[in-house]
Amino acid sequence: ERQAALELLRQPAPGPTGAAEEQLAAVPGLRLWLRADRNVTRDAGGRVTQWLDASPRKLRAHQETEGARPTFAADGPGGRPTLRFDGRGQWLRLQGDLLDRADVTILAVVRDRGGPSHRAILSNWRREDNVG
Repeated sequence: ERQAALELLRQPAPGPTGAAEEQLAAVPGLRLWLRADRNVTRDAGGRVTQWLDASPRKLRAHQETEGARPTFAADGPGGRPTLRFDGRGQWLRLQGDLLDRADVTILAVVRDRGGPSHRAILSNWRREDNVG
């Protein structure tokens, strides 16, 4: 199952569409599929307010605080849509529980341009539990 999902993700740009996309969305256990080319809601300044999950779970990543919103770029790496996080407090909160077991595979397409400070792609860290 995981190998089939990896093969679908290796398809050339513009990415999985049609039948291949349906097959990937139907992979058993798929918990989250955030695509920068779909389901991204932005404010007037191009900052991301909401990003909807393309998996069958239909989770919602969102940010109510304007200064903590990542930006959207239609012309990211390879000319593909991209969400850009500045590494200094921009993040999205995911509604619901993402992981409910220890045996998981996470695939992420990321370019890290930051320095040696602490950064995370996915985290269960709750800011309100760790500040103050």
